[in-house]
Amino acid sequence: MRGVGGHERIAQLLEGGTLRIEGRRDGDRLSLAVENPCDPDHPPGLGSENGEGVGLANVAARLELRYRRSARLEVKNPPGRFRVEITLPAENS
Repeated sequence: MRGVGGHERIAQLLEGGTLRIEGRRDGDRLSLAVENPCDPDHPPGLGSENGEGVGLANVAARLELRYRRSARLEVKNPPGRFRVEITLPAENS
């Protein structure tokens, strides 16, 4: 299974792992997060070869086109984990 962060794959970890997806609405904001384990000996960094590949770059570009500066994408690396958080305006449909 390919998780967030590009090259790190949950299936390649000997202990496996869980892909966690979170979402919540807080007033006029929507927060989404995707988190998965990563190899602690080779943690993803910030750069096209270390975590922010084409997929995350595409998401960031689409957020910018749709929401301008009202949306935010953050990459976090807690120990042994890779997490992407997106915050954007909540829309009523």
